[in-house]
Amino acid sequence: MGITIKIIIAFISTLHLYFLWFEMFAWTSRGPKIFRKFPKDLFSQTKSMAANQGLYNAFLATGLLWTFYRKRGMDYEYFAFLFRLCSSCSNRWRIDGK
Repeated sequence: MGITIKIIIAFISTLHLYFLWFEMFAWTSRGPKIFRKFPKDLFSQTKSMAANQGLYNAFLATGLLWTFYRKRGMDYEYFAFLFRLCSSCSNRWRIDGK
């Protein structure tokens, strides 16, 4: 795997680690500041849902970072591709809201 792909994987996993922190630990404190158009009481009502989404981002980040420590070989590249695909699908659903 080339250095460009490794940089992209590291960047995407860093984003997912940020989403993990935000959704699991800062949803009720930082959320109203970032999403100002949402009602403030919405964040306390959706705290568990956001934490669940944060846990999902933790699995994606872990899978992407694990590709750096996995033995090289054909299954390694498939594994990295699988988590990049899962990451791009989750971002599409996050943006579209579907």
